[in-house]
Amino acid sequence: MKLKELVRETAVAAWALKVSSAAIALVAAIVCLASLLTVGRAAAADAKLEQRLEEAGSRAFSVVDVQNMKFLNSDVVAAINSLSIVERAYGFSIAQDAVNTAIGPGGTQAPARVVVGDLTEIVELKEGRWPQPGEAIVDAIAQRTLGLAEPFGAVTLVTSNAQAPVVGRYEAKVVLDGVESVLISGDSGKPSQVVQAIVADYRDVDRAMRATNSIISAGDPNLVRIQSPISITELAESVAGDLAGYSTSILYGVLGVGAIICVLVVFSDALSRRSDLGRRMALGASRGVIMGYTIGRTVLPALVGIVLGCVAGLATTTWLGHTAPLSFTLGVAILTLMVTTASALPGALWAAHQDPVAVLRIP
Repeated sequence: MKLKELVRETAVAAWALKVSSAAIALVAAIVCLASLLTVGRAAAADAKLEQRLEEAGSRAFSVVDVQNMKFLNSDVVAAINSLSIVERAYGFSIAQDAVNTAIGPGGTQAPARVVVGDLTEIVELKEGRWPQPGEAIVDAIAQRTLGLAEPFGAVTLVTSNAQAPVVGRYEAKVVLDGVESVLISGDSGKPSQVVQAIVADYRDVDRAMRATNSIISAGDPNLVRIQSPISITELAESVAGDLAGYSTSILYGVLGVGAIICVLVVFSDALSRRSDLGRRMALGASRGVIMGYTIGRTVLPALVGIVLGCVAGLATTTWLGHTAPLSFTLGVAILTLMVTTASALPGALWAAHQDPVAVLRIP
């Protein structure tokens, strides 16, 4: 029998045997739906956790010159920035209070920092122009706090009475300590008190910190403090690992139950259709054809159930606010198809090895 004829015969039989086909389709749909509602939501949560770990705040660490010994000069910042695992590094001053120059000392204060580095990668200019050394830009909160009708004017640092013209308004691209309020463009030749570094991969934060420590070589470890969210990252990775293990066990359980049900359905179908299978074998159908015929009657309705189950699962998880990743959904569909196909093998083997004469003699 040609493959085309076998597929046609299988499709006709699957349509004619509506009860067994509906049972197999229902099992496949339930397996997909249950997997997406349980493991799929866990996969969505794991994807969100991974996305948050990839945010700049989880990939950043800071180096603080505690005694202001001027260790963090432009050469050190450039050396940290040149590390292959570091995405970018910036120098900051310690936060200082600033007031609107037009109002004077009695005005509301806002924190200000001097930044050494390319601001275009950490903030987005919304109004005005990029600052030159000694000039400042403000965010929307600082603009309101300082009483600036427009993001233009000047600010005065309370401690030093130094003034900086305000030339624009920005919005932070990344959530980092220091990227807030008033940012004053600093002279690249002057040392910084704080260096913020963003690592390309959050898993390399600890390695980048050790490399930075060797670059600085302050001698006395009390002179430099290196801070990072490494403990939070480790905790998040631990939670993600536990979540993955829990999800895997649930997925295997759902697939196992579905496989057992499919085996029972295929066996019962083969038992009830022994005379039909015996007739086909008596007419010359080979064991391979009988196996393909039996497996095909399982796979075709299973495909329908898989499509319906995945569509229903995606719609439900989206409605619940935890959309399962498409890659995971595709993986569930493939696994379910593999399980239903494998579960049909025992029944197909049993049917293919029956004696057609003995089967046809059964009343």
